[in-house]
Amino acid sequence: MKLTDDETLTDIHRAVKWLYLLKTAFGGKLAGSTFGYGTTRAASLNLVDLETAILNIHWRLARVTIENRPYQDVLKRYDRPHTFFYLDPPYYGIKAYRFNFDEADFEALAGTLKGLKGKFLMSLNDHKEARRIFARFTIAPVRLRYSCMRDPGSRGAVRGELLIRNY
Repeated sequence: MKLTDDETLTDIHRAVKWLYLLKTAFGGKLAGSTFGYGTTRAASLNLVDLETAILNIHWRLARVTIENRPYQDVLKRYDRPHTFFYLDPPYYGIKAYRFNFDEADFEALAGTLKGLKGKFLMSLNDHKEARRIFARFTIAPVRLRYSCMRDPGSRGAVRGELLIRNY
């Protein structure tokens, strides 16, 4: 299914393809050999309940706008006092993404967020420089167990994250 050309599919078939792949891939990661297995919980995709799952997704996202644009464009376009933004930038100091950020990018992001009319919540890895750059906002450290790590020996490790917000 991963090899099926999206250009040959209708919008509905393309949506079903990506729902299937996301629900069956380990951690929703589609690159590489990520199809997992387990012995303690049911599969994440149950074809008997597929219609219900699609309806639940529809209702959950009915009033959500998802953009694939530079964050500056999205924030500028939608910023209003009643807007809520969730931001998930690349991790600080880790070069593992298609579009990585360096310190100047994080400084620019902090400056942009400072001027927002709306509210935002951002998750970021717990790094001393990230704490410094976003110190003007409310920062809550959290601990969580990572399940999608490249090194199988690191899966399940507890790591620190920051929840950064302006409210």
